[in-house]
This record gives sequence, structure tokens and C-alpha cells, in this order.
Amino acid sequence: MQCNEVRALPAWCLRLIILMEARAKPRLKSCEGLWRSTTKGLRGREARPGSMTRFIRDEGLLPAHEIDWIAGEANADLAAFLSRAAALPLERRPTMRSWINGFIAHEVRAPDPHPEKQEDRRQYDAEPRQPFPIPPPSQARAHKTNPDFSARRSGQEWRGRGVSGCEEAPPTHGD
Repeated sequence: MQCNEVRALPAWCLRLIILMEARAKPRLKSCEGLWRSTTKGLRGREARPGSMTRFIRDEGLLPAHEIDWIAGEANADLAAFLSRAAALPLERRPTMRSWINGFIAHEVRAPDPHPEKQEDRRQYDAEPRQPFPIPPPSQARAHKTNPDFSARRSGQEWRGRGVSGCEEAPPTHGD
């Protein structure tokens, strides 16, 4: 993705990019972000940082307080949502898409740094909201099942040599 393409993205896409980079940041060892590494802008190309989040901040595409909130609190909120969802049975488990839809719709939102400027927003914020009806993590799964993905079937002796493990091994000297 080029710099001009990022500039043309709507705000909700920029928020998702920031959230993706924030989720991946603890695991990144050899790259800075989605753009991998910083470029100098040689041979007619535009200079850019390795992180799209840094580019969005430097270009002012989103307010700095919103970027900080997404990288910090929204990231932690998503992690908490996923851990609470994992405690539910599969048929009652909410999808990650439901959290992302709430994030895009601003049900999960950054606090406004200038609350005195938005009078009509106070009434909206005063209404209780619970976008994700998920029970607390204390209600863990009753029984955790681990499906058996082994390639061997009962009564059959296979020495797996292929990808699936079901291919019969060629005879050896002892067979």
C-alpha cells in the first residue's frame, strides 16, 4: 500500500490499521510495522516510516489522542473481549466481528479530550451502553474437549511419511 492510498482511506480503516499494528507490536522482532522498515524516499519514491501508525500520526490523519487510545485501551479491550469469549461454549461465543463492528460504530470509543466543546454528546454518553453482552471470565467452560486429529485409525498400522500421515510406508529390510 502506498502513502497516497493510506491518505485516501476513510477514518474507520485507519483505526483498524492502528489496532492491527498495536496487536502485532509485541511479536514484531525484525520489522517496525505493516510497512516493515523505514524508507528514505530514494529514486522518486516518498519517504515513509515502517509503521503505518507512525505515518498516520505524522500526517495528522487521525488525532493523536485517538491513536494513543486505540493502541492502548482499545487494544486491551479487544484482548479482554477475546479472553471472555473463549470462556463461552462455541454456540454462544460472540464473534470477533461483533467487537470490530462496535469499534467501527464507535461503541468502543476514545474519550474526548475537549468534552466542553460537545454539549449534545453528553446526553449520549450519559445513556448506559453495553455493546457486548459477555459474562465475566469467572464463568469458565464446564468441559474442554480436545479433538483427536491423529492420522491413525484403529486397527491400522501406518508409518506416516507424507503430509497427512496416512500414506503407507515402503517396506524396509526388516518387513
